[in-house]
Amino acid sequence: MLSYVHLCRTKYDGGLALLDSPRQQLILQARWLKNLLVPSFHSSLITNMLHHHLSSAGPPDSPSLLPLLFPHLRYGALTSPRHVLSLIFKAFDGLRLDLDFTKATSDMCLHLPLTVFFSNISTNHWLLQKGHRKDQGHTFFVIDEILHCLRPKVDTDQRRYPRLLKHLLKDVL
Repeated sequence: MLSYVHLCRTKYDGGLALLDSPRQQLILQARWLKNLLVPSFHSSLITNMLHHHLSSAGPPDSPSLLPLLFPHLRYGALTSPRHVLSLIFKAFDGLRLDLDFTKATSDMCLHLPLTVFFSNISTNHWLLQKGHRKDQGHTFFVIDEILHCLRPKVDTDQRRYPRLLKHLLKDVL
């Protein structure tokens, strides 16, 4: 009879290279998450269904993967603990990714939370208050058609939060 420790040793060390169950679980989660993040031509029906459910769990008209990356953008009935997405969110949150959005496209930036735009935000800043954590870039920024870059909205562009726009511009500039 072989011990469990012996089974988990590498073949080089005389074991059978059996993966322990937590590591197996992480590998399976990573495989599923990779299929979600980098869909291929051969994506399965399940992967396509998960993309559909993810798009239902996040803000309308935004990329379906944003709820995976930003927990505060998750809402709706699909986020209940009994739904399969709660397990996917839990697995993704366990990865603790430090994502770099410096090379994100302008269109993608409009869908990102405003907190991603700024590197140093004090913990009591109004952007981090509960009512504004879900505000996306398009709330205060627009793609300039002439310069082909993001610019803050001006008074004529902004109708939703005119005072907050002035407050944000004062904080940034």
